[in-house]
Amino acid sequence: MKIILTPDKLLKLQVNDDATEAILAVNDEHKTSSLTLSDLLNYLKAFKVCYAQDKIGSILAPFISSIANNQKPEPVIVAIGLPPKHDTPGKIVKLFEQNDEPEQSAQQDDQKSHYDNSDIITTKKDDPLVRLEQPITGCDGTNIFGQPIPRKLGKEVKIKLGANVRQQGDTIYSEVDGKVDFNSNLIRVEKILEIGCDVDFSVGNIDFDGDVEIHKNILDLFKVQVSGNLTVHGIIEAADISVGNDLLALGGISAKEKGHIKCAGNLQCKYLTNSEIEVGGKIDASGEIINCTINCNGQLTTKTSEVSGGTYNIKGGLVCKDLGAESEVKTLVEIGYDRQLEEDAKTMIPQIRTFQKKSEKVRMTVEPLLANAKQLNNAQKEKATELLYNTYELDEKSDDLYNKLKEGHDSAEKTCVQEVLVLDKLYPGVTIQFPRVQTTIKRQIDGPVRIVPERLRKNSYRVVAIFQGSDKVVPLPSRLSTEECWEQLDDLLKEFEPEPVSAK
Repeated sequence: MKIILTPDKLLKLQVNDDATEAILAVNDEHKTSSLTLSDLLNYLKAFKVCYAQDKIGSILAPFISSIANNQKPEPVIVAIGLPPKHDTPGKIVKLFEQNDEPEQSAQQDDQKSHYDNSDIITTKKDDPLVRLEQPITGCDGTNIFGQPIPRKLGKEVKIKLGANVRQQGDTIYSEVDGKVDFNSNLIRVEKILEIGCDVDFSVGNIDFDGDVEIHKNILDLFKVQVSGNLTVHGIIEAADISVGNDLLALGGISAKEKGHIKCAGNLQCKYLTNSEIEVGGKIDASGEIINCTINCNGQLTTKTSEVSGGTYNIKGGLVCKDLGAESEVKTLVEIGYDRQLEEDAKTMIPQIRTFQKKSEKVRMTVEPLLANAKQLNNAQKEKATELLYNTYELDEKSDDLYNKLKEGHDSAEKTCVQEVLVLDKLYPGVTIQFPRVQTTIKRQIDGPVRIVPERLRKNSYRVVAIFQGSDKVVPLPSRLSTEECWEQLDDLLKEFEPEPVSAK
């Protein structure tokens, strides 16, 4: 606040700091008995105050009247300046943080657990990331002395473009699916998500469209869903893991009979214990595999350690140092199975047999009639032809199902490996089950040894041990599979097999 006194010190002018308001008041140290409007205007002119000429008379009238009545007048505002309108500053609007459905999001937030809280922000290709809003120009102000009051100028926003982003106009877009990284006005999208700490409550569950590398552990009950490759340098505990490609578990997997691992590609790991695992490719472990439930669409290999306890369904064969344990823990190995072929056989073979029976029944009725076609009237001939056509439809349906089964069977012949290779010791308590025959080991067998099925004759198989480095073949106690679909499939394939063409 600034105080300006008149030369005679009768009046004072109070001016605020930005000089946008002037208040006229009587100086307490001096008294006056009469002042006219002309006197006050002269004072204001002496102060160089700009006032509203059309309103100043009415503004000062109460002030003059109070002085005339020997009363101290109330201070009066005699001039008001025009404050400046500052520029609206430019800003960066973070579109990747915006929520298009706040009500739905709030409802979802209520249903979220603490495991779902995550600061990781992901984006899709061509999604808008940020929008640059440039300054909006304001205007300068004017103080009570008629002098300009400069406005604050808005600062133009600038942004640095990092990897995998592009700018179109004032909007920045993502070039790839990945993680948004925005720091110090540098924006980029990372194809690989790197987590430098444990996956715990500080990170939350992960759902990332791309590759992920975790430098420490994945703790109990957290979920990690990755569309690409997942690399974990620490231990995967009782977590729920889903990987769209390969999984590299450098610290091993110990799911404590609670976690679940699903990997569409290959799994390479240090060890596996107490885990439920589905793998679309092969499994390569450098250490033990103990008490697991594994479905593996490729080969399972652990050349330096044991596989013991649990159930293992392995399509591409098993190679291990030891199978089972000295404690004779029960270990079930289902080897060389194509589960899809098994399910198809159980479903399709009964359908094929039904179509065949219906077709044969119709033929037995129609063929005698057609043999004496000349004795049939037109209506009978038409009916016989219609029935014969129905047999063609039934045969076509039967052939279609057979062709699907044959295609699955031929594919299984190429991809299923019905062989277990034990490099050191095969212990009692292990059951090795092939699609058509199985064996349970009753005494220890020292390797290297291959365990394979051997066909003796039609629908008759046994399991044999073939010792490497010699021609020794030892039959093992064997029993045929209780699944009738395999025998039915063998019969069907033999039945549909084309007869060999004799040489002329």
